[in-house]
Amino acid sequence: MRISLLEDNPEQQKLYGEILGTNTFISNDPQKILTTHPDLFILDLEINGDQNVGIKTAEQIRLLDKWVPIAFLTTHDELAIETLRHRVGAIDFIEKTTPDEIKNQLLKLVSYVSNLKDPDEFITINTRGFTSKIALDRILYAETSGNAHAILIHYDDGIAKVNMNMASFTKTSDIFMKIYQSYVINKKHAQSFNSKTNLLVMDNDDELDVGRRFKAEVQKLFE
Repeated sequence: MRISLLEDNPEQQKLYGEILGTNTFISNDPQKILTTHPDLFILDLEINGDQNVGIKTAEQIRLLDKWVPIAFLTTHDELAIETLRHRVGAIDFIEKTTPDEIKNQLLKLVSYVSNLKDPDEFITINTRGFTSKIALDRILYAETSGNAHAILIHYDDGIAKVNMNMASFTKTSDIFMKIYQSYVINKKHAQSFNSKTNLLVMDNDDELDVGRRFKAEVQKLFE
């Protein structure tokens, strides 16, 4: 697994390098971190006394890749952690405590991300010229975009326009189901269905029209 780690403390750089191994790129320069394409970013929130460097770097990463895993090295409180989770979709927060505890946390993080790389749990997409992977569980539904070569993917933290046609998207996993000419849903995120109005409610409370020929299959999801 390729890892890019932002850290300015030389002693901690050495510690992280020993824990994570030779496939880890470590730098105190956010711009150098942004030129890499790893499977996982680990960012210290505070660099050279500036507490905003880590989050700003993460926001720049998200402009390039909406789904690559990002974790933070932090001593910040729980409120700050929840704010970061919402803003950039961080998957973990490594608390800077003892070397042994840091090691345990990092190895758990690497194991978690490694398991996510199972191709049956991810799809590879292209958006704005960048190739990314997104966990299937994060996708709620997809809809047509008005462009035959692009769709809009609605996921747990936003919407992305993806260079893929709807037929190809539907075939990526059997958890996807077509419910209308314009919609393909993730069956795991279907919340409820009103058979009178033919409206399907998703986990994010979006209401989607269900076509008549798909109605019976949608009803089976709730039997």
